[in-house]
Amino acid sequence: MALCISDTAGRYPFHEAVTADFMYVRLHGSKKLYASDYSEEELQAWAQRIKTWGKDTYLYFDNDFAGYAVGNAKRLKEILGSS
Repeated sequence: MALCISDTAGRYPFHEAVTADFMYVRLHGSKKLYASDYSEEELQAWAQRIKTWGKDTYLYFDNDFAGYAVGNAKRLKEILGSS
């Protein structure tokens, strides 16, 4: 069982801890809950976290009010694939 690391645009406390042999992350938006497009800098920072953890990471974008989730997921995949 892993702690769910969740970005909720500051609505709920953020806590990042490794609690299992995999990581579970849900990105709901950084500026506005369910409606924020993650910037290149934010995606780069998440990619760096994933690399630092060195574990299988299950990451879900749920910031899709305006359809940002698909583009953000594709970009994060590109960033991670290029390293």
